Amino acid sequence: MMAVITTGASFGGALDYDRDKDQQNQKIATFLDSCGVDMNYKPDGTPDPDMKAVVRSFEIQAALNPKVSKPVVHIALTFKPEDKPRLSNDYMVKLAKDYMREMGFTNTQYVIHRHEETRNPHVHITLNRVDNDGKRISDSKELLRNTDVCRAITLREGLTWGDSKVISEAKVNDKSERFRYDVAKTVYRCLQKSSNLSQFKQETAKHGIETSLKLSQSSGKVIGITFTTKDSEGKEHVFKGSKLARELSAGSILKSLGQDRMLNDVSTGKADTGSRFFPAEEIKDAPQERSSVSFQDIAVGVGEIVVAGIFADGGSSSKQEEEDEEIGEKKGRGRSY
Repeated sequence: MMAVITTGASFGGALDYDRDKDQQNQKIATFLDSCGVDMNYKPDGTPDPDMKAVVRSFEIQAALNPKVSKPVVHIALTFKPEDKPRLSNDYMVKLAKDYMREMGFTNTQYVIHRHEETRNPHVHITLNRVDNDGKRISDSKELLRNTDVCRAITLREGLTWGDSKVISEAKVNDKSERFRYDVAKTVYRCLQKSSNLSQFKQETAKHGIETSLKLSQSSGKVIGITFTTKDSEGKEHVFKGSKLARELSAGSILKSLGQDRMLNDVSTGKADTGSRFFPAEEIKDAPQERSSVSFQDIAVGVGEIVVAGIFADGGSSSKQEEEDEEIGEKKGRGRSY
């Protein structure tokens, strides 16, 4: 599952899009659920929404807080075609409500429509940034939370991991670039399946990629990560995580797994001993392969990987390397899948 969040000022515009029709004037949207808006019902009890009344409901509530210039929040929740047999309307509503609750979009109005015009099942949620009490729903770190919530729901519900749009559309024609692309996808999927470094190691080890953490000799902090594997011809390749994709820098991976650079669990403060005490071995910096295709913009939500161990570096680390990983961590925020 992946989610795309947009904001705006026109509830009418958002709902017109949600209720759009195709060129044959056939409805491509199905109303699924709503909360807090005026709703008409047919004699048999099924909803028969009057969009003008719905828009008016949104606008009246938004007027409770005129300081909010863009009260419209529009969310597209998209799923993989493989999950379509499971995605009944009721289940889609459940997933949408779970998403809204975990994102903090509570105590407010919303309308949910399902679209069928693409091979990827998806729903559109239009909701009010101004809640029922006239308070503004915070958008602080919204993109980062979006990534975390989508990952959590995908894992919990056993949904199919989606390929990043950037990865899917990348023009990977060169053989070496295709190999790099495949490694990135593999690493992503193993990361998405993992809740700590130990599990990440186990998942990746299944596919033949060795992962190495580079530690600062002075502080003991993780300052880098590399992935080593062989291609079909037996040639060994070493990729720095931050060169594969910004979400695969050491900082970003540790953040995704809830661990800090000392390999402590962020929520408990306790060390992940299974990760900290992997067999130690000196890491030698390998020359970086050059690429004509940039993978720095690959978004979270793809592939499958392989690792064999996490090792401590016996050499000294440069400040630049540490800064590179920090930059990779910051850039990696706010992606969805």
